[in-house]
Amino acid sequence: MSDQLESIAPQIEPPPIPAIIKKYQWLTHLVILVFAIAVVAAAGFLQIDQPRRVSVFNLPIPELCTFHRLTGWDCPGCGMTRSFISMAHGRIIEAIRYHLLGVVFFLFLVIQIPLQTGQLIRVRQGREPWRFWRIQRVLLPVVAVSVTLFVVYRVGSQVVNRL
Repeated sequence: MSDQLESIAPQIEPPPIPAIIKKYQWLTHLVILVFAIAVVAAAGFLQIDQPRRVSVFNLPIPELCTFHRLTGWDCPGCGMTRSFISMAHGRIIEAIRYHLLGVVFFLFLVIQIPLQTGQLIRVRQGREPWRFWRIQRVLLPVVAVSVTLFVVYRVGSQVVNRL
C-alpha cells in the first residue's frame, strides 16, 4: 500500500538555494540576528509615558506616523511600537491592546535570536543550515491573510466610527 502511495505522490524536495545566497548565507544570518537583537533591545530601553507617547530615558520621542498626523486616523501599523515595548517589559495584555499583530511579530523576532545563532554556528562549521521551506509555504500565506484582515478591520472600524 505504501509503495502505491509513493509512486502516486512523488517526493517533494526543497527548492535549491541560489549560489549567491549560499556564498553569503553566513552574512544573511548575521544581519538577521543583529537586527532582531537591536529591535528587542531598543524595545527594552523605550518606555510608554502616555497612551500615544513613547520616550527613551524620559526624553519624549516625537510621533513618527505621518498618516496619523495628517488624518488623525490610526494607520494599520499604529500601536506596533508600543506593542513591542509592552512585550519587552512583559506586559502582554497591554501589548495586545496596542496592536495584536505586534505581539506576533515581536515573538517572531525573539525566536530569530536563538534560531539565527544556531544557523550561524551550522554554517561556520560547514554544515547546511536548517531549512524551513514547508513551514514557510504555509506560514507566509497565513501571515499575509492575517495582516490583510487586520488592515481591513482597523481602517473599516475607523470609517464606521466617523460616520
